[in-house]
Amino acid sequence: MLRTDRMASDLSRTGPVERDIEQAITALKKGAYLLKYGRRGKPKFCPFRLSNVGLVYVFQLA
Repeated sequence: MLRTDRMASDLSRTGPVERDIEQAITALKKGAYLLKYGRRGKPKFCPFRLSNVGLVYVFQLA
């Protein structure tokens, strides 16, 4: 199989991936808890959301 054939077959599989991306963006717009690492390296879950424009992550202080 040539490299171009492999690339073409990869592009044909974008249907479910695009759906997953859309679902992830929708979840971020609604708000989600993401793992955030502090300065000391201790991870904790913090609320984040994506702005309505879709350009800015907003860290919500609780």
